[in-house]
Amino acid sequence: MSTMSTLTTPKFQNAKKSHFHQDLKNRVNEYFAKARKSSTGNFGLYFKAILFWTVYVALYVHVLFFTPGTWLALSECLMMGGLTAAIGFNVMHDGGHGSFSKSKFWNKIAAFSVNALGASGIMWNNKHNIIHHTYTNIDGVDDDIEIKPLLRMCPSQKNISSTVSSTSMSGSFIPCCCWSGSLNPITASTSNAKWGSFRSSE
Repeated sequence: MSTMSTLTTPKFQNAKKSHFHQDLKNRVNEYFAKARKSSTGNFGLYFKAILFWTVYVALYVHVLFFTPGTWLALSECLMMGGLTAAIGFNVMHDGGHGSFSKSKFWNKIAAFSVNALGASGIMWNNKHNIIHHTYTNIDGVDDDIEIKPLLRMCPSQKNISSTVSSTSMSGSFIPCCCWSGSLNPITASTSNAKWGSFRSSE
């Protein structure tokens, strides 16, 4: 009879009384205030959302009801796969984080639009918002980084090859993420904070 393994939930201690989190939030808010930009979606995001969904539905209808030739059907299916990722990164992700729109209603519509693609908005919220953003990059807890053997996302994961670095492997995906992902100022500000070298301003 097999026994179910138990997982010990990591505990975080701020022994050095660091103000990193609050300072980072202040810097992000300061950026938006100085740049006079909204922290939620703008015309560009809404345009992408409408464009991606319009093209996706058009391709779906054409493949399903008009029976295109094999190569055209395969090409359209590949395009639909790319659009699925684009909708996930741009529409669903931002809606799930409440940053797609100032309206809670439209944020929910954007977040649960992923259900129309065969996924689950509720499951994504549990896995991403609750687990991933609470235990970010903690091996064995954050299953957002469980994408082996394609990528090695943290030092505790086994390196599949000493000759091929995880950085070079992940680099090939960067252009796709830059195009399909919503690289907003929050992402840029967080990245520029340099977690390892950050020093509290107080």
